[in-house]
Amino acid sequence: MAGKTRKQAAPSEAKQSLIDQVCLMKLEGETTQAIATKLGLCWNTVDKYWSNVLASTADIDPIQLLKERRLVTEKILSKSLRGFYANKVPLKDLSIAFELADKFSGINQYLDKLVVTTQLPPLLEIIVQSVKLDLPPTNT
Repeated sequence: MAGKTRKQAAPSEAKQSLIDQVCLMKLEGETTQAIATKLGLCWNTVDKYWSNVLASTADIDPIQLLKERRLVTEKILSKSLRGFYANKVPLKDLSIAFELADKFSGINQYLDKLVVTTQLPPLLEIIVQSVKLDLPPTNT
């Protein structure tokens, strides 16, 4: 074992910085291997950091999180609307604010995944049938 050296553990600030970078990259859709390559880490380390972050967030109540996000988006939209009516915010920026607030709040995504909304019967069912018609005689 003379040829093998053990890596020193990263200082807590540097380690926390790496964990933050891993989280950000994971949330941006990067793969574990891509993150490992970019940060110069072993993929097992990246996977461990990500697993620890997920385990620490397992106690979050999704309903409470949605309520908090809804409050934040309400504040942002209210401020954007006031700016629009005061001619400080252009209409395009206001529409972007509405779109991003809808995505951030997560309410629509949450409702889309509820079993109740996915198992509703169709509201309207149209059945097309062939019907034989007797046309009135024509004068030809």
